[in-house]
Amino acid sequence: QFGTHSCRNGIAGFPTAAARHFERAAQGLSGEDRTDWLAENSFNLGQMRLHCGHYNEAIACFDTTLHSGGARAGHARPFLAWAWAMLGRVDLAAAIADATDPADLEGSFAIYAAQASVRAEIEHLRGGDPIAPLVRALQRMRELGAAPAFLGLVELQHARRDPALAHPLALAERVLELLRPPHPTPGNLVPALLAVAQAGARVGSARARVAALEGASMARRGRASTIDHRPATLCAFADVLQATDPHIAQGLRQVAVRWVRHALPHVPEAARESFVVGHPVHTDLLALPCGPQP
Repeated sequence: QFGTHSCRNGIAGFPTAAARHFERAAQGLSGEDRTDWLAENSFNLGQMRLHCGHYNEAIACFDTTLHSGGARAGHARPFLAWAWAMLGRVDLAAAIADATDPADLEGSFAIYAAQASVRAEIEHLRGGDPIAPLVRALQRMRELGAAPAFLGLVELQHARRDPALAHPLALAERVLELLRPPHPTPGNLVPALLAVAQAGARVGSARARVAALEGASMARRGRASTIDHRPATLCAFADVLQATDPHIAQGLRQVAVRWVRHALPHVPEAARESFVVGHPVHTDLLALPCGPQP
């Protein structure tokens, strides 16, 4: 019951509350029960911590899952790679992602999609080709019979990253409808709305502002998927809204600045410098004043 309640809190945009529920549940266990529970559920707690920017705690959770030998062990690796990528340690993130066994991912299309997104972001951060891992993942997921909603998670990344892709707005709109409730993970609406907003802005569609306002409101409240860097997402919505709603755009950037500053004490000592200078979004945000939130 604690696990279910915690996951629902995370999906609803309350990752801190979700993390506390997981920790409270662990305190009530002992011996073998506690060991088994931690091995299975540290994966979920790690995602909540990662979403809050608590990198030390998130990495510890994913390491626990990786060394558990359980079914979730392979699932933790993409999220551990994502954490190190967001910390600016792209070399380490790439090594972790490269060590992932594809067979460990094929039991969960959501994890497979996450791995594709992680690889694309790593390639982007090190100046490589972020499209290639997405194309490969889509091909393999189709071969394995993935449902349209899971394919859509990867297609969104393709739409956002490939300026040569035909009809990106139509693709993003189609995936957005697939991910709206009653789809079980409404947090994934945020990247879908961002894809619609960015594609719409490129062609001057009125849908850009509507989607950006909806998505920015959700992202500001913390409703997003784990493979979604909140400050980068907030800044991307701010860029779309800058021309029509500059006051809202300023507010979004201030929330992003606060998120990064809040994360700093939770960054591993060895990654403090790379967190600031190794991730371009953090570098830009930390140069902004942290004034009153509009």
